[in-house]
Amino acid sequence: MTHFTKARFTKMAGAAVLAGTLGAAASAQASQLIFPYIVGSSTVSTVLTVANLTPAAHPGNGDTQLRYAYMYKAGASATDNDAACARTPTFTLSSATNDVQSFDVSGKFGASTRGVLFNDPSVNNDWNTGSQNWAALSGQNLFRAVGFVDNNNDDTGTSYPAPYLYGEAFIFEFGSGAAWGYQALDDKGTGGAIDVTKFYQGHHIPFSFLGAYTRFAFMPTTEFSTRFFVTPIIADMDDVTLQGRVEVYPYVNTDQVAYDRDGNPVGGYVSQTVTCVGGVDIEEMMSGAATTALQNGGWSRLAIVPPSVAAAGTEGTLFAHVIKLEFNKGSTFNGQAMGGTFNNSIVLRNPRGFYVEE
Repeated sequence: MTHFTKARFTKMAGAAVLAGTLGAAASAQASQLIFPYIVGSSTVSTVLTVANLTPAAHPGNGDTQLRYAYMYKAGASATDNDAACARTPTFTLSSATNDVQSFDVSGKFGASTRGVLFNDPSVNNDWNTGSQNWAALSGQNLFRAVGFVDNNNDDTGTSYPAPYLYGEAFIFEFGSGAAWGYQALDDKGTGGAIDVTKFYQGHHIPFSFLGAYTRFAFMPTTEFSTRFFVTPIIADMDDVTLQGRVEVYPYVNTDQVAYDRDGNPVGGYVSQTVTCVGGVDIEEMMSGAATTALQNGGWSRLAIVPPSVAAAGTEGTLFAHVIKLEFNKGSTFNGQAMGGTFNNSIVLRNPRGFYVEE
């Protein structure tokens, strides 16, 4: 386990840390979307929506086609947080200026329409032709993935690339009717390579360097499941030969995991390692004694650090995209009976960009 103490960085120092840790920005430039968490199972589908604002006659033909690729874990590896991802080929699929397209990556919905949903006309974007298929992970019953979409613009001049793509993810647990979602991350990059400094500044990606700075609260563990979907951020996100890897754990002070609902610190955190993409429950990051002491909930900071033990084919990083998801374990809320199910998702961000707290 890696321990750090608190420090303060200026914006210039933070930029230097970024450059030294993540490497140079990508040379190829495009308007790119990154979907940091995609999941599929027998009862869950992820529907992605992509709007293409690329103007006509755009370099790279982004007005008529987009490129898609996925890093994914399937089967038993899907729930192994430290397992490496596999990679799909890069798919070039039809599009059109101002077109919007929704599709089920798993193909459970829209199986007869190439994964494309909601009566999408195949006119300006003639998607219903050839061997095109938007359900790229339809052969996987259980998976976690990260998705990349870009408009293949290779013009690095001042006019391009503009933020011509927009995306949303709708994660649908159709077995119970619960759903949650998020906006895709946008970036000036291509093929999974990102312009890391601008990417971090624009999205306030959580990071921990000489401290833990991404604060969060959590509900009672007796009634709520609190899960963190973690996607490590590195300069080339879809390089299957060198994948991002982090250690994560809740931390408020040396050997203390969180504060309880009366402001008392509780000790006993346990670090967890994530490669490529993963999901970590709050209880997995606390000792048994801490879980008992914090069963009514509390607040903490999420430490994100390079793993203390390196692994072949990975790159340790102190940057990650993190979504906190809360959902009910049973049929009570605050001890009172309730019906139905609920999900609540929050994207965790470093609230001050490079200006981390003291």
